[in-house]
Amino acid sequence: MLQRGERLAVIGPNGAGKSTFLKLLVGQLQPTAGFLKLGGNSIPSYYDQNLTGLDDHATVLREIHTFRRDLSEEQVRDHLGRFLFSGDDVEKEIRTLSGGERARVLLAKLVLKDHTFLILDEPTNHLDIKSREALEAALEGYDGALVVVSHDRAFLDNVCDRVLEIEDGQTRLYPGSYSEYAARKRRERDAAAREAREKEKEERERADRQKQRGARRGEGQGERQRKARRDQCQRYEEAAKRLQAPEARGADRGGRKRGEGGGRVDGRRGELPRSREDEGISRGVTRS
Repeated sequence: MLQRGERLAVIGPNGAGKSTFLKLLVGQLQPTAGFLKLGGNSIPSYYDQNLTGLDDHATVLREIHTFRRDLSEEQVRDHLGRFLFSGDDVEKEIRTLSGGERARVLLAKLVLKDHTFLILDEPTNHLDIKSREALEAALEGYDGALVVVSHDRAFLDNVCDRVLEIEDGQTRLYPGSYSEYAARKRRERDAAAREAREKEKEERERADRQKQRGARRGEGQGERQRKARRDQCQRYEEAAKRLQAPEARGADRGGRKRGEGGGRVDGRRGELPRSREDEGISRGVTRS
């Protein structure tokens, strides 16, 4: 809620909806959701950055005097002097003015309106340094509520006492000047950056730990596989030995039987003993 005498800066990136917000305040647009309600005594006055609301065929003096007939010509000239119009400048027709001059006439007109709520959309776009300073001086004496959309940070810092940020469809209110808002945003960004770095560090450390655990599991699994292969080889060797043992025993038994029937085998040369050979020869001789 904005009270009388409070001054609100509305900021945000291009396309965020700042000008739309101002048009909602003055009733040029209606909200598509929710509601917007002004106080019963609120009388808004709107400065459009397109510089509408002036009679191109009127002079500067007549534009203001027609608007405030209760003021004398001298008072109107004094008032225009605050916006850097003096001498013959007040006799210029509106259509011949530059963008900055038109902006000053419109601002001079708005300040004189009987209103309690002043809404300015980019009021410094067409103003040089002297014109901006004149506007700041004129607003110093304004005691109503003020809402300003501007990219001029110095102007906002000198005029406003609170900041409304519009971004990504969300609004956030910051008390204090624009400089205080900027300092707070820097602290928030720095804190967010530190948090992001810490989170990234934690994620890297977690990934390293998982990688180390995986490596240890892989080493353990590899050792188990090697042990299983060794055990399997050992079983194969033992099975082979068991298969070979009966053949050896069978061959030994057969050898002993042949030895009993045909003589003893000489293990060194594989020859029959001499006595047996002689006996065989003797038997053959006898039979013949």
